[in-house]
Amino acid sequence: MEEHSYQKILKVTSLFGSVQLLTAITGILKTKCIALFLGANGIGIYGVLQSTLSIISTLSNIGLNSSAVREIAQNEDNELNLTLNIIRKCAIASGITGLLFTILFARQLSLFIFNSPAYSICFIWLSLAILFDQLSSANLAILQGLRQLNYLAKANIAGGILGLIISVPIFFIFGEKGITPVLMLTSLTLLLRSWYYARKIPVIKMPVSWTTCWRVGGNMIKLGITMTLTGVIGIGCTYLFRIWLSRIFGFEAVGYFNAAFLIIEGYVAMFFTAMSTDYFPRLSKIHTEEKKRDKLVNEQSEIGIILLTPLLIILITLSDLIICLLYSSAFLPASAILKYSLIGVLFKAISFPFSYVFIAKSDKKLFFFEELFSWSYILLALILSSHYGGIDCIGIGYSIGYFFSAIQSILLNKYIYHTQITKNTVFLASGSLILLIVSLLASHIESVFFRYLLFILLITGSCLISFYILNKRTGCWQKIQRYIARRH
Repeated sequence: MEEHSYQKILKVTSLFGSVQLLTAITGILKTKCIALFLGANGIGIYGVLQSTLSIISTLSNIGLNSSAVREIAQNEDNELNLTLNIIRKCAIASGITGLLFTILFARQLSLFIFNSPAYSICFIWLSLAILFDQLSSANLAILQGLRQLNYLAKANIAGGILGLIISVPIFFIFGEKGITPVLMLTSLTLLLRSWYYARKIPVIKMPVSWTTCWRVGGNMIKLGITMTLTGVIGIGCTYLFRIWLSRIFGFEAVGYFNAAFLIIEGYVAMFFTAMSTDYFPRLSKIHTEEKKRDKLVNEQSEIGIILLTPLLIILITLSDLIICLLYSSAFLPASAILKYSLIGVLFKAISFPFSYVFIAKSDKKLFFFEELFSWSYILLALILSSHYGGIDCIGIGYSIGYFFSAIQSILLNKYIYHTQITKNTVFLASGSLILLIVSLLASHIESVFFRYLLFILLITGSCLISFYILNKRTGCWQKIQRYIARRH
């Protein structure tokens, strides 16, 4: 594999990994501010309003923020201007749809969520946030599709930091009454920052009819709808498992499950967001060139394995401490769920580059059914593992479900698109799996001294192995030496 390709993937992953980390930090600080100034009740209201906005935005957006990236990346220069105008028109239409829906059903939403019409006016004001979010999504999709990665990173960082700066004084002065203005101004801030960088892309404004939108962008819209439906499947399966868990083990078990999966889906998942930012538009551009596509898919999978393995071992080692720091010692049963779920994260790292091939090829039916079956495996494995092994085995079920999902994605790619997984990828995945299994076994050693001695050896060894492989691919050690020499 070419050295420069690994360097590019590593550079982009580092850049957007830093962006995602900073976003998570600002989110944690904002949550702390809400807890300090608003209390538990304020956190509840803020969380419910934010979740409701997210659901309405997702449904009204119909997946255009992702399908638009693919459309832009594949377009030739002479068609690009028309595509960008179509995307912006669709974003305005979806934003207005979400806005009108929220205004028309503001009272019903308030009654359904808060069992009172008192929050109707809040939803009317928050309808503006939905419009702002749709316009922001279009701007960010344009930056990502054109691979203007520096602009994209700056827009996300600026939006997160300004959102935090706005939130703190408003919560301090107005308390719970400041929740609606904060949500609205946070969305407006991101819109202004994304517009500031998106306007640097030269786009000639032109009138576009809805007939033209459907004729040229119909495939993009259909793919977006399919992606929205698959997202609903994922949310629905997780929701069904929470209901099942609450009925069998009670809401306390649901709390442990939520605590563990907030770390996995909220923090570890940032790694996948960082990796896919540049990977998806690159794959969309070359998906018809078999050799280039296979090379890119396997490189992305290998980089994911190399970078994630030390992190996952560290999370296994410090799972109890992390749970106590983020929550409290009362949530320690979530530690077992977290630890055993991390093998599933490895399977996800191996397979997610392959699953993006379905989207890049706009194979809507196959993508939908692939996701449907994947979530069916995960839901079934979660239910069976917790039923027969108790809540401590939920993580095992998660990992088993993702194992079958990964096998399915790789085999479908092999037999339908002839996308081959290389021996090198299999070797790295096998080595990483062995290290994680040993780490999990080490976590059950009764002697604290020997347990942590083995953990130190595993963490050190995995870091050295990852660094050795990256250095072999990119020559990063020589670059570090040259940088140190220049500094002195």
